[in-house]
Amino acid sequence: MPAAAIALKAVQPPHIGPVVSFPTKKAAKPARIEPILDGVRWPAPAQRAAAAEYAANALPGLLKDLEAPPIDDAARARLERLIVWRGIEAVTLLIRTIIESEGNEDALTEFVISGVADVMRMRPDWPERGLAWIEAFDQVSLIGTLDTMRSLKCFTVREAPGFYSRSIRNQLQDILDPSSASPRRVRKKRTKPIPT
Repeated sequence: MPAAAIALKAVQPPHIGPVVSFPTKKAAKPARIEPILDGVRWPAPAQRAAAAEYAANALPGLLKDLEAPPIDDAARARLERLIVWRGIEAVTLLIRTIIESEGNEDALTEFVISGVADVMRMRPDWPERGLAWIEAFDQVSLIGTLDTMRSLKCFTVREAPGFYSRSIRNQLQDILDPSSASPRRVRKKRTKPIPT
């Protein structure tokens, strides 16, 4: 045996037991942090009640942490439903998007919350841009867009939310993805061939 191997054997302690001990019990699945019903098609009444209670308890602390202005009951109820179905992280980004963008600090109303939430749902790639997403709202006047729609008086009460979220989405399209805006298709006038 070479001298180096003998020296190494003398330094190393003798092997007594297994190198890795495996747990004797199976590890339990980690519990969900929050009772979100995202992906649950028909939640049980107990699940809905637990999720609603969680959202009602989590929202005041979230609003306080984000230093949000006071909101009315309709906006509070909408935010609680969004916590239940989309999660606290999505609602945190939604609130930050509205109150941290320039000119929209006081736009935390039920109608605006619903419109911005619809845009986040339809284009999930935009909120993933982080600060660029919030900065894009500096160029979108949420209350101004709503006032313009109301002054036009061409939407019914039921149609207004869809058109409002579409308007926000179109404004953001011009800001976030200006090159992907599809050009308008121009139809050519058909001419009949001249008979010969």
